[in-house]
Amino acid sequence: MIRRALRILLVGITLVVGLSAIGFACFIYTRFFRYQAEVDTVYGRIPAEDRHVSAAVRRVLEKVEPDSTRTWIVSRSLLAQIAPARVGRAEWNLRGVLWDWLLPRRFDPEQRLILFAHVLPFDGGSGLTYGAGKYFGKRASELDESEALQLLAIAFSPRHELATHPDRFRQRLQTMTQRYRTAD
Repeated sequence: MIRRALRILLVGITLVVGLSAIGFACFIYTRFFRYQAEVDTVYGRIPAEDRHVSAAVRRVLEKVEPDSTRTWIVSRSLLAQIAPARVGRAEWNLRGVLWDWLLPRRFDPEQRLILFAHVLPFDGGSGLTYGAGKYFGKRASELDESEALQLLAIAFSPRHELATHPDRFRQRLQTMTQRYRTAD
C-alpha cells in the first residue's frame, strides 16, 4: 500500500516536473528564441568597420564595464528594439533576466563587446562610431583611452548633463577613470 502511494506520488512529481519543463521551454521560446533571427540581423547590420574595436578602446570597455554589465545593457537595448511589446514590469524584468542568461550562450564575449559598443546611447544616435564622430570628429578606431572614457561617461550620463551640469559629468568621468586605473 505504501509502495503504491509512493509510486503514484513519484508519477505525479514526474508529471509536474515534466509539464513545468515544457512550460519553461515554451516561455523561453516565446520570450527569446523567436527573436533570435532579429538579434542576428541586428548584429549582422553592424558595419565591418564598427566590428573592429581598437586595442585602447577595448581595454577601456573591458576594464570599466564588466562583461555582466555589458551583457545587461545589450540585452535591455535589444529587448527595447526587437521585442518592444507593452508588458508589465515583472514580465519585462523576467524577459531581461532570460536574455541576460541566453545572450552569452548565443554570442561569444567578442561579439557581445561589439554589440555593447554598437548600442551605447548618445544624444541623437547610438554606437561608439556615432559618438566618436559627434564628440571628437574621429572614427572609433582612432580614439585613445581618454576619449573612450569620455564617451562612456557621456553615454551613461542623463541627456544634456554635459551642457547643463558639467560638474556632474566631470565627477562621473573621474569615477570611470579611477575604475579604469584600478582594474586589473
